[in-house]
Amino acid sequence: MTTLFELDSRELNQTLGGAVFEAIPSIQAQMKKPDINLQVEIREEAAYISYETIKGAGGLPVGTSGKGMLMLSGGIDSPVAGYLALKRGVDIEAVHFASPPYTSPGALKKAHDLTRKLTKFGVISSLSKCLLQKSKKRLKLRHLKLTL
Repeated sequence: MTTLFELDSRELNQTLGGAVFEAIPSIQAQMKKPDINLQVEIREEAAYISYETIKGAGGLPVGTSGKGMLMLSGGIDSPVAGYLALKRGVDIEAVHFASPPYTSPGALKKAHDLTRKLTKFGVISSLSKCLLQKSKKRLKLRHLKLTL
């Protein structure tokens, strides 16, 4: 395997170690039972140093399972389904069916809030609002015309 890095492993260790000692002068190097365990990730564009690993939700990378539609009602089932789909790598488009006066304006706000919370776990391309009463009236009129 060939690398295009300017420094070999030994030089990289010395350079990074020097930077750590400069940033935290009171620290001592300990290979066994260290106070801080640093992780280094070298990429083409930058080097990343971290000292903490935060476990995520797991699952597949975003967008690897295609697109899906989520009907976001505001109850518990729909955001759980959305979370599970996002965890499987699905890029979601959400829709909320509003039915005033039978549903409150707060239901739409709740759908927006749930969408915002779900975006922490993946991509939700959009949240669309569908006014159900208008659609029902159109369907009813079409049905009447077809049966006449």
